[in-house]
Amino acid sequence: MSLRRPTAATVFALAIVLPTLTCVGWGLARDWPRVSIDLLYWIVLVSAVELLPVPAWRGLQASLAFPLLTAVAITFTPPLAAVVALLGSLDSRELHRGVSPLRALFNRCQVALAVFAASAVFHALGNISHPLASVIAPGLLAIVTDYLINMCLVSMAASLIYRVRPQSVLRQLLGRG
Repeated sequence: MSLRRPTAATVFALAIVLPTLTCVGWGLARDWPRVSIDLLYWIVLVSAVELLPVPAWRGLQASLAFPLLTAVAITFTPPLAAVVALLGSLDSRELHRGVSPLRALFNRCQVALAVFAASAVFHALGNISHPLASVIAPGLLAIVTDYLINMCLVSMAASLIYRVRPQSVLRQLLGRG
């Protein structure tokens, strides 16, 4: 993905990055009174786990941070959860310029968007302070929401980059290709 010669992948990345950054920034400004040192702890924890990449198809990398980001989505409001995901989703390839800045930003934003949506689903249907039995269904729906958004965005971006059908990318990512 490069801004020098806009391709469908670049346009798609920008269509995800710009609104996500805008919404996360707006939400952070709105939720600023709720910001605590806990956010920093979660960002550091997610970043540390993200430095343990799991190679996937054609240079894509799976993340081991999914369970942590699910906990973040359940614990924090959607904007704050998205901030943790955005800042914590460190890709080791970013450290040695193995991915372009736009691709790194897209990767972070698609994770933030998925975590934002998962948090919104959970908080619309459940409350972390309620008994465990009453948060299982909202928690499962939040997990499914995060997973589906993440897989759809990654599949679409990879299909545009590699010029293959999104279904082919999905099959590869799910180990069925």
